[in-house]
Amino acid sequence: MSDIFNLLIDSDLTTKLFVFISVIILSLVQFILFRMPFKIITILALHNLFGVILARVTSYNPMVHLVLYIIPSILISGVLTLIFPRNKKTKRETGPYDLSFKTNKGDLVLNPFAGVCILGVPKAGKTASIVKPTIEQLAQKGYCGAIYDYKKWDLTAVAYSHYQNHPTVDFKMVSPFDLNYSHRVNPISPRIIQHPAYAVEAAFVFLANMMGATKSQNSSGDRYWVESASGVLAGVIWRLRCDYPDYCDLPHAISIVINKPVNELTDFLQKKRPVCFLGSIVFQKPGK
Repeated sequence: MSDIFNLLIDSDLTTKLFVFISVIILSLVQFILFRMPFKIITILALHNLFGVILARVTSYNPMVHLVLYIIPSILISGVLTLIFPRNKKTKRETGPYDLSFKTNKGDLVLNPFAGVCILGVPKAGKTASIVKPTIEQLAQKGYCGAIYDYKKWDLTAVAYSHYQNHPTVDFKMVSPFDLNYSHRVNPISPRIIQHPAYAVEAAFVFLANMMGATKSQNSSGDRYWVESASGVLAGVIWRLRCDYPDYCDLPHAISIVINKPVNELTDFLQKKRPVCFLGSIVFQKPGK
């Protein structure tokens, strides 16, 4: 080993610079590799590659390679690693309701109650990488809620499978386009409509969605018709809720509004004071 160092000392400046620069480069590369997985295999491959390069430019001597390059570079990179340790991110504890996703930078833990926004161009993989794993975790954690299937049965199949494996929450599918596979729901059930204001809101939402009007469209020509019709529908809903709870559903309410003559509809609404107030548009005389 002393003979090798003596030869290096007696060598010309070009050789000394080559050895010095090579050791520095190897040390820096190894310093980076020490922070990566499979570091030992990668470092061995690096030195084998460097040995091949040495053999191409000079007569290769394994002892020279070991003494001048391998040992110094490993020592220097090891010291640098001790001086500048890798900053490990503190692993966040996953709560019982948190969602966790595997990424190339470690686990991403999100609190769904803080709000989650997914942004990406079409075909970027939002559904496969975020939405479907989210549904799986929601089922595992016993979440209940509503899933809007914008994928035409794709998300429904995923949710059904996971909630069957974790049956703490009943899975119900609602499809207005295929009633053969849909559970029956009653959005104006007496259990839901506990106050006349709820009847007004339910009637307005139903009619506004049918006509495409919203509460913010103050100048919309449709708004007048939506509000007028929703008042009548709200009155019918509240009357059914109070006096005919077994028939308090949208098909019966709409059938009463459409099929009853005006005088019969007026008599039906006048039987109860709050109902009379909600459906007051029916009692206005023409021209007033």
